[in-house]
This record gives sequence, structure tokens and C-alpha cells, in this order.
Amino acid sequence: AWRVPGPADVIGDAVLWPLTRDTSALVTGTLASGAAATLVAVGLVSCGRLRSEALERRSSLVAQVRFALAVGDLRTVVLLRRQLAHDHLRVRPWLRVPPPRRSGRPLAVLIWRSGLTLARSPALRLARLVLVAAAMGVAAAGTVQGSTALLIPLAVGAFLIGLELAEPLAQTVDQTELRRLLPVGSSSLLGGLLVVPALALVPLAAVAVTAAAAVSGSSTAWVVGAVMGIPLMWAGASGAVVNVVRSAPDPMARAARSMAMPPEVAGMSTVAHAAWPLIVSGLGVAPLWFVSDAVATGGSPIAAALRGGVASLLVAGCVVVWLRTRDDVRHRWRALVIAGDEARRQAIERRRARAGGAT
Repeated sequence: AWRVPGPADVIGDAVLWPLTRDTSALVTGTLASGAAATLVAVGLVSCGRLRSEALERRSSLVAQVRFALAVGDLRTVVLLRRQLAHDHLRVRPWLRVPPPRRSGRPLAVLIWRSGLTLARSPALRLARLVLVAAAMGVAAAGTVQGSTALLIPLAVGAFLIGLELAEPLAQTVDQTELRRLLPVGSSSLLGGLLVVPALALVPLAAVAVTAAAAVSGSSTAWVVGAVMGIPLMWAGASGAVVNVVRSAPDPMARAARSMAMPPEVAGMSTVAHAAWPLIVSGLGVAPLWFVSDAVATGGSPIAAALRGGVASLLVAGCVVVWLRTRDDVRHRWRALVIAGDEARRQAIERRRARAGGAT
């Protein structure tokens, strides 16, 4: 009775052609029916190309992702997600990275190794980095305009970018035994692998600043971004560095630590272990609130950006110092614990010997 549009109207008009005698509806309906039949035929022909092995492997990868999320292993989640998305490194790099000369300096080799890995990044990963950086710029502009809650997506975006760019560092951390055989100290090795990712954050910071300036529409945003963009990006990505380094395979130490704690404390420790890198990224981007407060109170945004940039650099510097001294502190602490256990054992043996002599 009423003309209600629907997705199959053209086919229905063709069926009703004996009643309506509408030739155009008959032609359109016939073409639509032929297109639908063609799609069905193509689907039936191509369904034989689906392999059960690929579906089984995908199901297995999904199950592994769930298990990795359950145990809080974010590094494994990243690797499995790349396998699910077929996000593999390119065979041919985007840019030719010349190998270092035989100068005997390990830093040149580490820079070449990091540059070669990032130069083989797939196009999808690069596009994702640019989109996340632009989203960070939009979130930064909203934070400056008074939406303080946007600091959370800003920190998450910086953390995700850091995870993508810290791939050379993560690959080295994954191979613990090989890392111990290299003729370079662990702190120097891990610190040298951060040079190229830090340089790669500079153009992404430029993308974020451009997006923030476009959203805010203020010329002051360019000055604030030039002062605070790179430090903010470095400090925000430092949380990913903390996550990658703390995810180094050390099953014995983690198992012993879990066995020495009651279940309630062990659960809280696991949550803190997973949340601490995000907290570091949040601390890195939190100085942007200085600019927001200056804009709200009528202060100078540029002066606030200078203070915020220094604070962000302090956060990034603390992470670098922690990275370079982490292994030494852990070795000294373990040596101190072993010495304490040995002294306690000797004291117990002396007491037993005195008790036996007195008897």
C-alpha cells in the first residue's frame, strides 16, 4: 500500500513486471539478479581455496593471545598480533642503510642494526604510526583547551608508538643468552639501540604538532609544539622502553618471587608490573597540564611549555639512567642477598657447633 524502500526493491519490481509493465524496472531487476547470481557463483567457486590448516593456525594464535593477556606478557601479545595481521618486515628496506665501517665502535653497529630494522617496517605499520601521532596531536590540543582526561589517550598513544619503534630493542631483549655472549655491556647495548628510535620519534612529533595546531587554530600552538613536542614524545614513549626491558625472559626469578608471596600479594604485584609502564608514559605526558593551566589562568603558555618540556626530559632521562644501571643494581642486589644468606647459614652452623660442644 505504501512505498517503503528496501534493498531488494529492484528485484521485486522485476518480478512484478507483468502487472506494472515497467520496462526499465525489468532491465534493472534483471541486471541486479545477474550480479547477485554472479557473486554467489564466485563465492561457491572460491570457497574451495579455504584451507583448514590456516584457520586452525589462526585459532591457535588467538588462543595464545588470550593466554599471553592472562599472564600479562605484552611483548608476546604484540608478536602474535603481527602474525595474525600478517604484519611482517619488508624484504627490501625503504631506505638503504649502509653498514658501518670497521672502526671498532659498537655504537655504530647498534645504530646500523636499529636503522636496518626500522627501514624494513611495512607500510601498514608506518601508516598506523602516523595516525596514532595525529590522534595524539588532537588529544594534546583538547588537553590544552581544558579536557584534562585526554591525557589518558595521549599517554596510551605515546606508549603504542614506543612499542612499535622499540622493535630493535625488543628483539635483542628476547635473546637473553645471545645478549650475554656479545662483547658489549648490557647497559651500553640497550642504550645504543635507543638512538635510532629516538630520532624516528622526531618526525612523528612533527605530525602531532601539526595536528594539534590544525585543531586549535592558534599560532601559539606551533611555538608550544616546537618547545614541548619532542620531549613529550620521548617521555611518553619511555614507558614502552620500560615494558620491553622488564619483559626480558627470566622465568626462574619470576617464579621464585611468586612462590615467596601469598596469592593476594602476587596478584597485586602482577597488576603493578603490567600497569607501571603505562604510569611512566602518563608521567611523561602529564607536564602538558602546565600549558593547560597557563591557558586557563591567563599565564604564558610558552613559559609553561618550557617548564613542561624540562619535566618531560627529566622523565625520559630517568628512564635512560634506569636502563643503564638496572643490570648493575640487580647484580649487586643479588650478590648482597647471597652474601646475607651465606652469613646466616654460617651463623646457624656456629650456634649448632657451640651447642654441641656445650653438651
